[in-house]
Amino acid sequence: MPRPYNGLLYIGAALFFLLAVVTIVQRSGSTTVHAFETQRPLQDASGSRTKVAAEDLGDVYLLGLGRGDITGPVVEINFMGYADMNQVGTGLRQRLYSRAFIVGSPDAPRERFVYLVLDTQSGDTAVRNGILEALEDLGPEYAVYGQHNVAVTATHSHSGPGAWLNYLLPQITSKGFNKPSYQAIVDGAVKSIVQAHGRLAPGYLSIGSTEIPDANLNRSPYSYLANPQEERDRYTDNTDKTMSVLRFSHLTDAGELRHAGVFTWFAVHGTSVLANNTLVNGDNKGIAAVLFEDSTDDPTFVAGFSQSNVGDTSPNILGAVLRPQRCRRGVRL
Repeated sequence: MPRPYNGLLYIGAALFFLLAVVTIVQRSGSTTVHAFETQRPLQDASGSRTKVAAEDLGDVYLLGLGRGDITGPVVEINFMGYADMNQVGTGLRQRLYSRAFIVGSPDAPRERFVYLVLDTQSGDTAVRNGILEALEDLGPEYAVYGQHNVAVTATHSHSGPGAWLNYLLPQITSKGFNKPSYQAIVDGAVKSIVQAHGRLAPGYLSIGSTEIPDANLNRSPYSYLANPQEERDRYTDNTDKTMSVLRFSHLTDAGELRHAGVFTWFAVHGTSVLANNTLVNGDNKGIAAVLFEDSTDDPTFVAGFSQSNVGDTSPNILGAVLRPQRCRRGVRL
């Protein structure tokens, strides 16, 4: 097995299983958003859901979740992230997605926002402008979405196609702009918003967090030690180990709480797959999202793994390794 995939499977599985531990709900009085606890599962082994009273779930929101494919071209295109002109795509390992989360007020439907998580290295103004223009072209129903309430973020994967950014520096290594690569991201992102918009329904939010001690390390500890001692004394680690989780749920007509998706923040670079890789994939957060979604047996369930204060956080917790030979097309797990 080539070394680049060892890191992908290790950190992706770690994020998935550790996230699964925290996705359970705890009643928290009359607070607006409930908190998670870490003892009970979302549902029992049979998949049944507990009947609950709406008044026990806190405030009602207008919620919608969706997913769209943003993969684009996967061969003869430079990858975005490592700035390596020799890292040119030779094939596909895993498709890439945009995941859309809409939260709004049921009493004032125009008061809402869209948060997108793309399986890309970053968000971008060109991509965002393309999304907004496409939404405008969809007609009056989508006029509620605009510059003021659409956020475009990314998982920070370094294993996806490049040549779609608006700025000069990342265009240098990709040798310019590639319209198909850009258009695939815009079209998939819009599709995820349209899907989320079509699924809008009253629902409930729950929030929680847990510590994940073995999913990142500081890639520049000597730089970290240059911080003032009094500042370092405020923390137990030199990287943020906290994963925060927001869960989206709907109450069915039968009075059962149906979980529609989760949205997470965790600080780790999308570099589990190394710069010698030439197969498109979603890196650690991308594979964690797919594993989580597949585990629910619900094709509409959406799991977004967003980036947080990533800074110098590396997923390669075993430390530096010698750069292995470049992974070519046809290599299988």
